[in-house]
Amino acid sequence: MMSRSPRRLFGVALLAAVFTTACGGGSSAPPTPAPPAAPTATEPDPIPPGIPSTPGEYDNQFDVLHYDVEVGLTAGSQEMAAKATITVRSNGAPEAVFDFTGLAIDGIQVNGEVSGFEYDAGKLTIPLATGPESRIAISYSGTPDNGLLLRDNVHGNPTAFVDNWPNRTRFWLPSVDHPTDKATASFTVHAPSVWQVIANGEQVGEPTPTPSGALGSGTDRLTWHWKTDVLHPTYTLVIGAADFHIETIGRAACGAAPASPDADGCVEVSFWAFPADVAFGREVFGRADQMVDYYTDLFGPFPFEKLANVQSSTMFGGMENSSAIFYSEQAIAQSRLGEGTVAHEIAHQWFGDSATEMDWSHLWLSEGFATYFGHQFFEATDGVDAFRQRMEQSRQSYLGSNVTVEPIVHPEADGTLFDLLNANNYPKGGWVLHMLRGVV
Repeated sequence: MMSRSPRRLFGVALLAAVFTTACGGGSSAPPTPAPPAAPTATEPDPIPPGIPSTPGEYDNQFDVLHYDVEVGLTAGSQEMAAKATITVRSNGAPEAVFDFTGLAIDGIQVNGEVSGFEYDAGKLTIPLATGPESRIAISYSGTPDNGLLLRDNVHGNPTAFVDNWPNRTRFWLPSVDHPTDKATASFTVHAPSVWQVIANGEQVGEPTPTPSGALGSGTDRLTWHWKTDVLHPTYTLVIGAADFHIETIGRAACGAAPASPDADGCVEVSFWAFPADVAFGREVFGRADQMVDYYTDLFGPFPFEKLANVQSSTMFGGMENSSAIFYSEQAIAQSRLGEGTVAHEIAHQWFGDSATEMDWSHLWLSEGFATYFGHQFFEATDGVDAFRQRMEQSRQSYLGSNVTVEPIVHPEADGTLFDLLNANNYPKGGWVLHMLRGVV
């Protein structure tokens, strides 16, 4: 019997001590549904992003099992056309209440039958069918106000990228837009043939010519299929489409990647960059496969089917979307994205994506862990001095912040969810783990 290393025991002990894996469903009695309205193609004004949930808002939830998403994209257009077929388990609830805003509903069916619905103030309410499960098909279209960014990239070329955190999935996909309900997903994306399409999970087959009559417009399009059988929080469900240069960095987590579709049991680690930025992509992502191997040894099996590092339109320096991390296009184009961000986002594949906080206010369980273990990679590979330098930078960042008198866990109802992106959840969270390391 081979003994576990102290590093791995430390990671597993912390994981067991502070995390609860998110799941869907609640036990409270469901409210009595209002009579559904007749289906109409309406597009209510969007609600703002980042509004915190109200107490009990997600307590009575049905459980989403799977999102099957079809999207039609056109280069240079701000319009989208989509159909989401959502499999839900009722858990006794008479209706499904999805987060959705700013797009027009073109039609809804439940188990193949036309259904009424209510659509107002960021909520889409649909009666469920009799029985434990329902398949809800929602057709919709319009110009997304957020969440799906349809715009030219830093080099002036058209692109399409999803950017969900914290609760912006609702701007492009009807969903339970909260960490409490995880689901599997599949994606069918019709996109211009000059684009390559990335999404969560594994690619299913090669892209094929888009059939006439498919969602969206344009004659020279290809259809891409992706799927994931791993449960995801909705804020990490993404698609991205652009003219990419794609390179494989290496293969990692061999023998410790249960979701891998490959016969060798490894996951492919790659980067997807705009053609003008390939040279820097090779530099900054050059050790991404080593990071995956390091964290696999430290935490346990890699949770997803692959790991793609993608240049994108995200508003953040990096966004840890499960198996398809999106990074700032500007930071890569200007050669200023750091390896520390790459290590941080890869650590998120375990902390945040696989083990997910039940409530936004516990964000430190995602960001504090990613901050600390992002630094630890450099201790293991570049030496303890490199680690100490990064920890000191974190310490100074926290001490110079305006949140030193506040607790790490801050009620999400105060302000907006974007206010949670502060020095308590990042550097202070990391330093709490460093103190725990000394104890453990």
